[in-house]
This record gives sequence, structure tokens and C-alpha cells, in this order.
Amino acid sequence: EYSDARVFVAQPLNAFGLLTFLLALIYHSMLGVQVVIEDYIHTRWLEVGLQVAIKLLAFLAALASAFALVRIVLGA
Repeated sequence: EYSDARVFVAQPLNAFGLLTFLLALIYHSMLGVQVVIEDYIHTRWLEVGLQVAIKLLAFLAALASAFALVRIVLGA
């Protein structure tokens, strides 16, 4: 159930574990996309632009994940 999952995630230790997992997942996916870009994009300006975009998206995803978990832990 949704409410049971929310209660489980609201516990600080579980929230920390979930946040750690999410950050590792986001970092791992960022590295995977970076390798694909390096292997298949040969135009330098496009490669650099995509790298910057991927890092920005990863940062925003990490920030959104952390913000959502903090809201759950604080009961909002």
C-alpha cells in the first residue's frame, strides 16, 4: 500500500538508505550516458553541450529526489 510505503520511507534510516541508493543510481546513469556520448558523438561542441546537459539533469534529479524525501520525512 501507498500509506505503508510512505510510513516506511518516513523513518530516517530508511530515508537515508533510499537517498543513498537514488544518488548512486543517478550517478551511475550519468556515467553510462556520458560513455555513450563519448563513443557516438564526434562533433566536439555537441559532445560538450550534451555532457553539460547530462550533468545538469543529473543534478536536478538528485535535488528533486532529496527534496521529495525530505518532504516525506518531515511529514509534508
